[in-house]
Amino acid sequence: QSELELAVLAATRERDLAETFRAAIARMSASLDPAVVVQELTRTVQDLLPADRAVLVDAAEWPVDDPLSAALLDLRVPYLPASGQDPPAVLGSGIRTWLAAPLTRRDRPCAVLLAGSNSPDGYTDAQAQVVAAVGEQGIVALEHARLHQRIEKQAMRDALTGLANRRS
Repeated sequence: QSELELAVLAATRERDLAETFRAAIARMSASLDPAVVVQELTRTVQDLLPADRAVLVDAAEWPVDDPLSAALLDLRVPYLPASGQDPPAVLGSGIRTWLAAPLTRRDRPCAVLLAGSNSPDGYTDAQAQVVAAVGEQGIVALEHARLHQRIEKQAMRDALTGLANRRS
C-alpha cells in the first residue's frame, strides 16, 4: 500500500474512534439514572475493545484485604497484566485476557474499570488508553447522575423537619 493509502486508513480509524467517543459520551450523559450510565459505560467498553465483559467497580466496593484490588486502585495508569495473571474475581470465570483502568475524581481514586475477554489475544496499550479515556468521561456522567439523584431525594423532604414536601 502506498503512504497515502496508509495515511487515509489511519485518518479514517481516528475519525471512527472520535465518533465512537462522541456517541458514547452523549449516551452516558443523556441519562440521570446512575445504573443506566454504568450500563452505557460498560457497553461502550465492550464494543470498543471488543470485550466479553466490562465491569465498573466503585472504590468503596473493593475488598480491602485483596492485594490485587488495593494495587489496582493505587495505580494512576491503565494496567495490562502479564500473560496468565488471573483476573479479579468480579470479571467472572473464563476470562483469559483483561485490563484495568483506574479512574479518579478530584485526584483521588474512585473506581476501576475492568474489561476482559475469553480470547487469549492480549490488549494493547492503545486499547487500555481508550478504555481509560472513556472511563474518565463515564465517571463524570455518573457523578452528575448521582448528584441529580441526591438533589431529587433532598427535594422530597424538608431538611429541617424531615417531613415530606408538597412535591412528594
